Amino acid sequence: MKKAAPAKESGLQNMPADYSQSNNAHVQFIQNELLPSITRHARNQGDEPTLVALAVFLSLSSALENNGMPRSVLAELVATSPIETHCAPEALQ
Repeated sequence: MKKAAPAKESGLQNMPADYSQSNNAHVQFIQNELLPSITRHARNQGDEPTLVALAVFLSLSSALENNGMPRSVLAELVATSPIETHCAPEALQ
C-alpha cells in the first residue's frame, strides 16, 4: 500500500497544553466569522447548518487527532466546551 503524502504544515502541533485559554482568545472569530460562514454555506447548499457544522467538526477533529491530540482529550473538550452559543447565529444555537 502506498503511503499518503505528508500533510501541509498546519501549526496544530504548536497548540498550547491549556486549550481552554487558546479557545477563549478566539471566541470572537468563532462567533463572528466561523459560525456565520457555516450558516451561509449551508444556506447556499440547501443543507441544515447543523449538518455542515458536524462535517466541519469531524474534519477538524480528525486533523487535530492526526496532529497528535489524543481522542480522549477531544472528547473531554467537547464535554466541557466553554463557548456559549447565545450570541451565535440562530441556526446554530
